Amino acid sequence: MKLQTGVSSKDLSTLKELAELEKHKETMDAVKANEQNSKAEEAGEIEKKEEEQKSDVVDKINVAKTKWENCCLKPDNCCVVKAVRKLTNSE
Repeated sequence: MKLQTGVSSKDLSTLKELAELEKHKETMDAVKANEQNSKAEEAGEIEKKEEEQKSDVVDKINVAKTKWENCCLKPDNCCVVKAVRKLTNSE
């Protein structure tokens, strides 16, 4: 008759392996989550830079449009015309 003490050494090693596998799985899940977070942050930063560039371009277009409207569509306000008038009047 054998006396059973509870858990055999084989069962203990299996439990240890399972614990190690679980720990490894948790570590890999954390690594994947970190990678996804960093990708999301990078995408957000890229999107923000693109929006800033778009707003800069829109601002530059608006400035050029205003200059065009003030100078070319209204020649009396044109800086070149004003300069020529000053030169011709001073002579």
